[in-house]
Amino acid sequence: MPLGDAWQVTRSVKNLKETLPFYLTLGLQIVGQDVIPYPWAQLTDGFILITLGQDTGEASGLAFFASDMEQRAERLKKDGIKVEKTKMKIGDWYQTVVYDPDNFPIHLIGYDAAKLPKLPGKPISKCGQFAEISIEVTDLQKSLAFWNQLGFSPEAGGTSKWCSTNNGVFQLGLYEKGAAPHGFHNPCITYFEPDMAQRLAGLSKEGIKYVFEFPPNKEGLLESAIAEAPDGQYFFLYKF
Repeated sequence: MPLGDAWQVTRSVKNLKETLPFYLTLGLQIVGQDVIPYPWAQLTDGFILITLGQDTGEASGLAFFASDMEQRAERLKKDGIKVEKTKMKIGDWYQTVVYDPDNFPIHLIGYDAAKLPKLPGKPISKCGQFAEISIEVTDLQKSLAFWNQLGFSPEAGGTSKWCSTNNGVFQLGLYEKGAAPHGFHNPCITYFEPDMAQRLAGLSKEGIKYVFEFPPNKEGLLESAIAEAPDGQYFFLYKF
C-alpha cells in the first residue's frame, strides 16, 4: 500500500505576502488560499501541489494524504518506523510525522485525497516539466533503506553517490553530500525542459535571480540554473 493517496511539498514561510509573488512569477497557479488556521496558499505547477504556510511551527518537507492514514501509520510502526507527534496541527485531522535519517520531515495527514484540488496533469508553469523531488542526504545507503520502507524503490542508473527512486506516483532523487556541485535546500523541486535556456532568459527578464548557474553552452547561453524563493525553496531548472 502506498504511503498516501496524494502528496504535496509543504513549506513553512515567515511572510506569505512577501513569498507568494515569487511563485506566481514562476507561473504556478493558486488553487486554494485562506487565513485559517494561519495564512496559507496552495499552488500547483500542473503536476504537484505546493502549500505555503505562514509560521506553521514545523520544518518544510513532504506531506502525504489518505483518509485511513492512521492505519497506514500503524503499519509503519510495525515495520520499525518511528512515528512522532507534529507541531503542525490542523483541526481534528489525524496528523503525525516521520523523519528520514537526516531529520527531513514527512507529514502523514488523515484527509480524503479526493477532496484536494484536481490538477491539470500537464505543465502550466514557466518551469516546464516536473521531473523529481531532490534531497541531499548524508549516507545514501541508509537513506535508500529508509525510503524503501516508505514505498520508494530504486530505479536503474545512478552511482554510489546518488540514486533515483520512485513510489509509482513521483520520482525522488537522493544525492549524497558532495555528489552535486551546488547546495541543496531540502526538498528541492526539479524541472527538465529542452528549451530551458529560453525559459531561464524569460524568467530573468521578469526579475528572477539565480543562486547557482551552470557553465553556459557554446553560444554563451545559460541552460541550467537554480532559483531560490524568498522562503528558501530551491527550484532546479535544467536543460534535459
